[in-house]
Amino acid sequence: DAKTGKLLGAEALLRWQEPDGEIISPVVFIPILERTRLIIPVGRWVVNEAVRMCKEWQARQPGFEMSINVSLCQLENYDFHSCVKEAMEQYDLAPNLLTLELTESQSVSNWDFVNEQFDYFRKMGVRIAMDDFGVGYSSLGLLKNFNCDIIKIDKVFVDDILVSDFDRKLVKYTVQLCQSIGMEVCIEGVEQKEAYEYLTNECNADVIQGFYFGKPEPPKVFERRFDMEVQHSDM
Repeated sequence: DAKTGKLLGAEALLRWQEPDGEIISPVVFIPILERTRLIIPVGRWVVNEAVRMCKEWQARQPGFEMSINVSLCQLENYDFHSCVKEAMEQYDLAPNLLTLELTESQSVSNWDFVNEQFDYFRKMGVRIAMDDFGVGYSSLGLLKNFNCDIIKIDKVFVDDILVSDFDRKLVKYTVQLCQSIGMEVCIEGVEQKEAYEYLTNECNADVIQGFYFGKPEPPKVFERRFDMEVQHSDM
């Protein structure tokens, strides 16, 4: 939470670890998964694991939320609806605790189709987010065409926010624009305390994520944060 610093949830991330311990970036292997359509079974596994962990963590922090990235080819797969629905039913997860993020909005040519797929989930109570907002040539067009609940402003605008007056104003007024039309705003890629304070005090962001709060880590390591949250609330 941008105002209180309280942990709200997590984003499910994929990493590939080689036998020698080397971590392969998703930038490398996700395109391969999509080209081979292995993203379909992998995506199904990700949904199931993310929903399972989210439900498990409810015992540690009621109301904990989970975000899952969704690619266009997953939406085009006929059983994606049932995949998400069955996982939520299996683990009895409240729909409002799940957010699906569209990861490749720049390549969408048929917004009617995309909105139809996501509207199925919105009617269930699942929230929909536009990831990497601001990257590409027609972000305002995306804002107009995509029926979503959350806008995630890309880290490219945060990287120079402490030295660029242009970037500061761009982020500030983008936040105001999105909030004025009923969108929640999440700022991605926050790595410095000063940037966090500006985004909180001047930009009035709703949610913030980034390395300032923690880098991607395995579930068992992440779970230590729940104990830290308890200590923070007791202070």
